[in-house]
Amino acid sequence: MDAACRDFVERSIANLSTRPKYILEIGSRNINGGLRDLFPEAIYVGIDLLGGTGVDIVADGATYQPKMRPDLVLCCNVFEHAPKWREVIMNFQNILSQNGGTFIITAATDPWPAHSAYDGAELRENEYYQNVPMNELIIALQGWLIRLVKKDDVGHLFAVALVESNYAS
Repeated sequence: MDAACRDFVERSIANLSTRPKYILEIGSRNINGGLRDLFPEAIYVGIDLLGGTGVDIVADGATYQPKMRPDLVLCCNVFEHAPKWREVIMNFQNILSQNGGTFIITAATDPWPAHSAYDGAELRENEYYQNVPMNELIIALQGWLIRLVKKDDVGHLFAVALVESNYAS
């Protein structure tokens, strides 16, 4: 995880009204830095398609159903590697709508160069990669309360979206 993405997550969680108690990270395999250390007091579960450092459960974010409902979902630098990234958003919109929650997203967009999900180097044969267009992310987040979607000049795409609970408190 590069410094700009980590900084965005840190600033975003500082602006939350309450400190999250249960965090779920999609794409948690630690290739170049993680986020777990930002939440030492929380229950933190990381899922990824591949096992490795930082992965608690090998699972697909498009279909994963957590045992506990998270109040914060993180998905950093994953969507450009995931052909089903829109399904990941839909799945977690359904999951978070049960109790409410926040989804923090970072992704690569143009002009970010293609890179491997395995190690950040060159793409391997038949490996999926597609930068995420900002307008497509905004469309995929329809139905969320979008707090922020922004892009920088080097190709970082950042978003914070909220889901309100379907249940009255």
